[in-house]
Amino acid sequence: MLYTFSAHTGTPLYPRYFAFRQKVFDEQLGYCDSGYPVYRFPARAAGGKAAGGGFEYDAYDLPKTVYTAYVDPADDRVCGCFRFLPADNRYMVRDAVEYGIWRGVELVEPLPVGHRIYEGSRVAVAPDLPREMRRRVLDALVLSNVDLAVRIGFEAMIGIMSDAVWTSVYRRRGLDVHYLSRPFPLDGNAPQIVGLVPMQERHLAALKLACDVDMQVDPELLRLHRAHVAAGP
Repeated sequence: MLYTFSAHTGTPLYPRYFAFRQKVFDEQLGYCDSGYPVYRFPARAAGGKAAGGGFEYDAYDLPKTVYTAYVDPADDRVCGCFRFLPADNRYMVRDAVEYGIWRGVELVEPLPVGHRIYEGSRVAVAPDLPREMRRRVLDALVLSNVDLAVRIGFEAMIGIMSDAVWTSVYRRRGLDVHYLSRPFPLDGNAPQIVGLVPMQERHLAALKLACDVDMQVDPELLRLHRAHVAAGP
């Protein structure tokens, strides 16, 4: 089951989503110790005592940010996540390139800024899932990615991945990826590339045929973000 929400919707999934991110991006990938502006907040039990675990959070978790969580219907645990931020002002890729946080980035086209572009980030699937279940969760996250764009009125998504990940996540699911940078090294991983992915209704129709998953999107969230896009610059 896919749930799409924001800080405004008051869903109990909100803390569970950030707890899942903490397990993946802090405990496994060490983002909170990377030197970048990523924060770790400990969970608290009744009486203010530490409850173990915690939440991973950064400067791009804003009121206008939208989140998707994949919840396993069998045991109700969060096992996949995605983050969407309108790219009408500051966003992670733009800041990291313009402020020199990522070094050696050679752009081949200017980074877009606009109400009809959004940034996709913090995509993750629980690593302990069986391979087939991981594929299913990733299918669902990409479907929600395109579904949200079409419903709200975004035209494209900007993000950063390696060529292999861009191919396995988006190209193999029928989406085009337009590269905005040359490959560059980042944190000892495979060379990363800034890319732009068009999001259109034809993509959504094809993904729906390939992925059967229930999606729950808060209507008020859609109304607020459609109004944001319609307002323009």
